Amino acid sequence: MDVVLNHSKLADKGSDQPKFTVFPQLPTELQLLICKNAVTRPEPIDLSKRINHRLPDIIRISKLFHTEGSRLYYGENTFLIPLPSRLAREENIFLDHWLCDSSTSETVAKMGRINVQISLPPDRASLANLLLLAVHFSKVSSIEARKTVVLQPVITLPRRHNLVVPLPAVTTELQDQISNAFWRIFDTSIHELATGTYKIVWADEEEMELNAGVPLLERAVALGRICEELWSAIMTVWNSGQNVR
Repeated sequence: MDVVLNHSKLADKGSDQPKFTVFPQLPTELQLLICKNAVTRPEPIDLSKRINHRLPDIIRISKLFHTEGSRLYYGENTFLIPLPSRLAREENIFLDHWLCDSSTSETVAKMGRINVQISLPPDRASLANLLLLAVHFSKVSSIEARKTVVLQPVITLPRRHNLVVPLPAVTTELQDQISNAFWRIFDTSIHELATGTYKIVWADEEEMELNAGVPLLERAVALGRICEELWSAIMTVWNSGQNVR
């Protein structure tokens, strides 16, 4: 038999479901512990999936759960922006729209940890996703932003290569070098972009559809320039000490 964890005042008077009226009488600390366990997930939450942008239903139980559950959901979970090349077309379009939306900044500010996958050798689509996310952090320094955003370089090969053996892992040293390259650009070009030195003109929705959700960087000159700058910096790091084929 299902149990509704609800305050009696919030429950529908005509409901036939049993009310767990003892729950509101539990100590607040215990209620919050239950809430935390209910809203946190062991694996990163994939932000390319529309369903993962809905808050868990349990936060509707009470005002306490709504306030604290929302905070815990964003603060305690790890969120993932995956490689565009690994996404279905619909997921790619959805993620691009979400990253381009100005209201996303408010959501991003609540998140405690965001893992961003970028391909090695660098792929312009994954770098564009990274830069779009960085724009939402542009009001803070890299010292603050990197407390939340973690880069996860992933070694990839063109689809025509069907390898039986797994690709090598990215070394910690290489990951640190690529991360440092990005944050240097974050503190310069991206902040210039945010303060209006550059102007972004996003592709419209029809163009987004025609290009499988990938913004037309040629139409967004400023973002394109920064993307090229980042691509060049990462390629330099990648070519300087890598013998991966």
